Amino acid sequence: GCKNGTVRAVGPTRLVDGAPTALLLCVGDRVVLDPLGAPKLKIEGKEMILLRAEDVVGRLSTGSAVSV
Repeated sequence: GCKNGTVRAVGPTRLVDGAPTALLLCVGDRVVLDPLGAPKLKIEGKEMILLRAEDVVGRLSTGSAVSV
């Protein structure tokens, strides 16, 4: 099922129809995600899930926008 999580990092853009487009997620956003099949890794003992922006089901709250 779905899980809640916090966005820890974002890339500068994503591709939409082959063109770079600004991301709609920011570091610190609380999101609902479906981790099924998503790569999991451990960083400093914490489990992280690597997702594309389109794999996020919804946003619960907004964090601070960060320039990357």
